[in-house]
Amino acid sequence: MRKFALAALAVLGLAACQPAPPPPPPPPAAVDITGVITEMAGNCHTIRGDNGTMYAVHAGVLLPPSRPGVRVRVVGVVDPTQDCPGRTLIRADGGVTVLGPPPRMRRTTTVPK
Repeated sequence: MRKFALAALAVLGLAACQPAPPPPPPPPAAVDITGVITEMAGNCHTIRGDNGTMYAVHAGVLLPPSRPGVRVRVVGVVDPTQDCPGRTLIRADGGVTVLGPPPRMRRTTTVPK
């Protein structure tokens, strides 16, 4: 019984000497951008922010009636993968809001001969 008590005391002594684990890293800073959709081809949909910076979101984030020329507001965080070259990839955790109506389609009229 003494051997078990001595072993348990040794284990408790070693556990008390272990350093506490470091605190978790802080969450990424939120990003709130407003801009115009410029391209919706491929896996990365491009948004030109009001500050001139090109941002991107993955396909499927921009829902209809989104198309090039529509103003949107994206709230999220910068995605650590950054797999859209030349643009800052945003993970839209806070959602996407369409700010204005889509631009009107121009009608072309034909003149009868």
